[in-house]
Amino acid sequence: MPIPASRQKIRDLKRLLSGFETPKKNLNTNPSIWIFEDVHYLMPLAAAEKALDLEIARKAPIQLPGMPNRSFFYREYKGAYGRDYDRLLLVTDMKDQVVAVQFSNAHPASRRRENAWHSWSNSFHEEGTHWHLFNLVEGKTKGASRARIAFRVGRSSRGLVALDSEFWTSDRELSELNLLYLPSPWSTSSSTSSSPSTNPPPASGSFPYD
Repeated sequence: MPIPASRQKIRDLKRLLSGFETPKKNLNTNPSIWIFEDVHYLMPLAAAEKALDLEIARKAPIQLPGMPNRSFFYREYKGAYGRDYDRLLLVTDMKDQVVAVQFSNAHPASRRRENAWHSWSNSFHEEGTHWHLFNLVEGKTKGASRARIAFRVGRSSRGLVALDSEFWTSDRELSELNLLYLPSPWSTSSSTSSSPSTNPPPASGSFPYD
């Protein structure tokens, strides 16, 4: 019997985050955590948009099993973000405070990473057809069983949990890139397992925007 999509997403979240945080109550705030450029953890969204010179964007809920229902939201801002990304997603809580940031590109064919398909074993900790979730903020999952997803997970130089992902179609076409930065308090609330980690050590080298 096929595993329900919600259980597949929760399983992926546990595998991705359990090696970096353990579930616990965390009522403390820490605005000193800098997420991206001039944006810090729990910064009011309006202030973050002003600091990054962004237009006001439509709010959409994050609907991801394992996350508190309708507690987190995101806004999408199109633009040029480094070499690989053309969208910025600011994740906010119910008070419209920034808690995470994701960079995305759903049309990366012209920006294919050099020899990426053949270098997965060297540059990514986990890859293969067993993954289902490839875009955590928008909740995107693969539709074809032969499609492949690769994750590189580690800590950035600022101490954020970084999830770098690639989604490849069954025809070996690079279809989407995502890079999500999670401050510790947010990733703790997202981790749904306290079991010992099966993840490899944090990725070596730096992540973009580190």
